[in-house]
Amino acid sequence: MAKTKLEKGQLDSLAAVGIDGVTTEEDARKILIEKLAENEIDDVEDDPIDELIEMYDAFYEPEAEAEEEEAEEAEEEAEEEAEEEDTEEEDEDAEEEDEDEDEDGEEEDEDDGVDLAELSRAELKSFIKENELGITVKKSWSDDDIRDQITAALDGDDEDDKNPEEEEYEEAAKDLPKEEAKPAAKKDAPKKAAPKKEAAPKAAPKRGIAWDREDDDHVKMLEDGLAAALKASKTKYEVKLLKQGCTVYLSMESGKKALFGYDKLRVKEDGLVGIFFFQCLTGMEAVEEAIGDDFDYELKSYSRSLIYAAAVPMSELGNILKSNDLIGTLRAKLEESDKRRVAGRKKMEKNMAQEAKAKAPAKKEPAKAAPAEAPAKKAKKVVRKKK
Repeated sequence: MAKTKLEKGQLDSLAAVGIDGVTTEEDARKILIEKLAENEIDDVEDDPIDELIEMYDAFYEPEAEAEEEEAEEAEEEAEEEAEEEDTEEEDEDAEEEDEDEDEDGEEEDEDDGVDLAELSRAELKSFIKENELGITVKKSWSDDDIRDQITAALDGDDEDDKNPEEEEYEEAAKDLPKEEAKPAAKKDAPKKAAPKKEAAPKAAPKRGIAWDREDDDHVKMLEDGLAAALKASKTKYEVKLLKQGCTVYLSMESGKKALFGYDKLRVKEDGLVGIFFFQCLTGMEAVEEAIGDDFDYELKSYSRSLIYAAAVPMSELGNILKSNDLIGTLRAKLEESDKRRVAGRKKMEKNMAQEAKAKAPAKKEPAKAAPAEAPAKKAKKVVRKKK
């Protein structure tokens, strides 16, 4: 049986949802049914090819855009982690500087506790040896000469103790305009370091954290929010959890149909925030007509026919669905599509039954048997009476 070739418009629609290289309706139908099954859409084997394309278009996510968005999120999270690591390093550096200052202060206290002027020549030599100052005392030196050498050696050690960052700062400072010399401030006695303060708990990122379907608290937060948002509409729905959000379905006669999507969720201090997908409305014009003039969120195109609103708080989801009776519009759209598909399916089933009946061979009636011959009548025996 010859296959049906796809029209140009159908080929363009398939290309828009990432299906290339097919030229016949049968091949395209097979691919679409498999992809819809992956999104838990079943019983569509007999739906028209155009409706299959339309259904899959609601689920299709362009790989380039998805990868770009994931890359941006990964980059932002990496920046946040880098900032947190920098903060930790700064805190650690500050603590190390405090410890160094404590040690320096203790050393200065120890040095301040030794008055070189009160030491004898032998005691000065012992001081040099104990502190490993590397000074060779000459016989020609007076006691004061020895004291001067000790003082110079101690000052030199302070210069050697500078860390590379301090040296860089000093090198950079040479390029700055010189200020007038100011009298050196009198050095106070080293102060004892204040007790270390416990690090303050890190604040949550302003963007929140990514919603995780493996986290029971995150899932409960989503389910409770959806229950509250849909309670007033008395809508019986099913939720399919996705990696970063969910799709809300209605059970119809022709199968489950996507009512809307709430995806790319983030958990913030004041609740969930995510992207609201108008999955059962096709195109910007249809969405703008459905939401009316009181919709406060910017609409954007995710694909050729899928429209979404970004940064929608879960706390506002109920108001959005009630506004301009959006939930009623979405449900009516699905019911209309469901009736059309059911009618089309029944018509197709009827046609197929008629075709099967026409092709079936006619039943042959069994040949009638010849009537059986009646049995011959027996001759009556004549009995003559005797006279």
